[in-house]
Amino acid sequence: MSGPWKRLCLSLLLLLQCDNGRAESVLHLGILAYRAEEDTQIRWQPLAGYLEHAIPGTRFDLVALNFAGLEKAIRERRLDFVLTQPAHYVQLAYRNGLSSPLATLVAQANGEAQDAYGGVIFTLSERRDIATLADLKGRRIAYSTRESLGGYQAQTYELELAGVRLSPETRLIEAGLPQDNTVRAVLENRAEVGFVRTGLLEAMAKEGKLDPSRLRIVNPQELADFPHAVSTRLYPQWAFAALNFGDSDLARKVTAALLSLPQGGEVAQRMGIHGFTIPADYRSVENLLRTLRLPPFEQTPEFTPTDVWRRYRWPILAAATMAALVLALAVRLLAAKRRLDDEHARVMSLIEGTQVGTWEWDIPTGRLTVDARWAEITGHTLDELHPVGIATWRELAHPDDLKHAETLLRRHFAGELDYYDCEYRLRHKQGHWVWVQDRGRLNSRNRDGKPSRMSGTRSDITERKRVEERLRLLAVALESAGDGIVITDPDARIEWVNKAFTRLTGYSMSEAIGRHPAELVKSGQQTQTFYQAMWKSIQGGREWRGEVINRKKNGELYTEQLTITPVLDAGGAVTHFVGIKEDITGRKRLEAELVAQATTDGLTGLANRRHFLTRLEAELARLRRQPEQVASLLMLDLDHFKQVNDTHGHEGGDAVLKHFAAVLSRDLRESDIAGRLGGEEFVVLLTGTGPEDAMTRAERLRGLVQASPVRFADGHIPFTVSIGVTGIAQSDAGVSAILRRADQALYRAKLSGRNRVELFKAAAE
Repeated sequence: MSGPWKRLCLSLLLLLQCDNGRAESVLHLGILAYRAEEDTQIRWQPLAGYLEHAIPGTRFDLVALNFAGLEKAIRERRLDFVLTQPAHYVQLAYRNGLSSPLATLVAQANGEAQDAYGGVIFTLSERRDIATLADLKGRRIAYSTRESLGGYQAQTYELELAGVRLSPETRLIEAGLPQDNTVRAVLENRAEVGFVRTGLLEAMAKEGKLDPSRLRIVNPQELADFPHAVSTRLYPQWAFAALNFGDSDLARKVTAALLSLPQGGEVAQRMGIHGFTIPADYRSVENLLRTLRLPPFEQTPEFTPTDVWRRYRWPILAAATMAALVLALAVRLLAAKRRLDDEHARVMSLIEGTQVGTWEWDIPTGRLTVDARWAEITGHTLDELHPVGIATWRELAHPDDLKHAETLLRRHFAGELDYYDCEYRLRHKQGHWVWVQDRGRLNSRNRDGKPSRMSGTRSDITERKRVEERLRLLAVALESAGDGIVITDPDARIEWVNKAFTRLTGYSMSEAIGRHPAELVKSGQQTQTFYQAMWKSIQGGREWRGEVINRKKNGELYTEQLTITPVLDAGGAVTHFVGIKEDITGRKRLEAELVAQATTDGLTGLANRRHFLTRLEAELARLRRQPEQVASLLMLDLDHFKQVNDTHGHEGGDAVLKHFAAVLSRDLRESDIAGRLGGEEFVVLLTGTGPEDAMTRAERLRGLVQASPVRFADGHIPFTVSIGVTGIAQSDAGVSAILRRADQALYRAKLSGRNRVELFKAAAE
């Protein structure tokens, strides 16, 4: 194949593996296991695979650990990231210096996104004596571990807020992880009441481990849009955080990857979640831990606000009713401002790290609130675009893309799509088009149910689109190439072939993938040594080029010009082989025909004058190098050939010439060569044959000719041949001398009456 196709193949392979040369870094992600560690490990493994794909050059080592194991791994600095329940996150953040959360988990229940969870208090359905929180006093209560927010702390906090103090007779039974143990403790009557996190009972029922009719929920809460049974208030879902001794730039990449995980997509569904979102506010969890004086707030202050309230409740109420209202308002405002400031700082850090623009759309008014990056993507400043509205967006959007984008918006507003996600073009300030990806979600509707507010992000994906287009063009070019192209792995297993390969060999893509080329087209025409030399070259990183006779699927042999180029990674190791197969069967056939035309007499099929003389010169040179060898020359002439032509015409003469050539060829050895000098004159070179043996050969040939007349028309044409014989010596000055001696011997045969064989004798010359 020509050089451009080879370079095209190499460009594609190098582009596809451009990241192979980077040093791979290993990151360790710890995940809290509230059920069996093995099940947790399997459930979350797709997250590691997704992050490795989203952040090239990294490998994520995911490990599921219980509370103690996770804390130990963090203390020993064996983890870079953690995904854990909120209370545990707050505890780890205070004690081990975890960062603010990078993202918050969004769970999935009955196909709906769920960004909060809580605790469940349950008992056996037949226990009518346990109906309210107050009925829990003096009972045997099973729980998994005190560190569990959904499995202990949320329920205890609910009791605290309700003013229910568990009596000394209450017996707390720590069932341990997984939380399934707590359910079994109640079912087996080892406990009267159980504490578990929301969703567990439904999960066990779905797995066939629980008959839900056997249990009854205590203190059930009617919470809109929450699909699980719950006995407590709700808290933010699990936190994904980075350790402070990690790489901050890498943490931003991980954050961007988590937030880019398709909501409800294949990867999320494999983990049983909906996705990840921007970090939630975990202060409600911190308040719970402070109130219950649980780690990391287990140190009892000398006199807490709770103690003051319990001791001086009525005086405080009487003296501070009005002041409390003002103070509460001020505190709420300050707290809200602080939360907003924190949220803003975190979001801005995230946005700066991911280089995305943000937008918020007031749908009824059409007003857009955007940041500087949103405008910068199209080369503008905010002032240049002011005032920014939905009309601004429509003016910048490519006309061919606008209809598609608006269709996706309408489908999102109608509830058909969970998110609005669209890739389209915008006109840059300098006049060219840039590709962007908008991703957003409807935040609210008005009283009539119509869309009211929507927010989202914008990313510049121009470079990604450019790479995709280049890959597409390369793929089209390769697919439409006239020569067959095959790409294999280092073990020569086929990974891809183009259509020309199929046309050449008869094997389709599906038939070729995963097989070795030799399994498909090897013909046996080449030796094992041939293939060993080929492999030695390409496995050493060197290109191999040569002609190979292969076999098509239908059994037909063909000749190809094969070029195999190894593709190397940055370390010099072979990652692929690219084979380019040019069908040269027609060319080889034409070459053979040209050679035949240049060396063969067209009528008789014997060597022509030029080719025969060349062979005679070569034989003379061989005899000079090897004096012990012998050879002889016969010169033959058909007797009375002119009479044959006159009597039977040229057709009869041609029939005699062809018949004579056939008789002559049948009597030759493989090492001999016969030729036609012209007209009815022929010559034969007998290698390894002295003059006496040559005479014997010539006499036998003469007899064969005399005994085999030519069948022509309705009869036969008899004819004879005269033959002159001479030996060839190393002392001969050249082929002319040899031919002259043979011609003289032939002349003597003619003079002696024809149909004779004469040997050249020096006296005659």
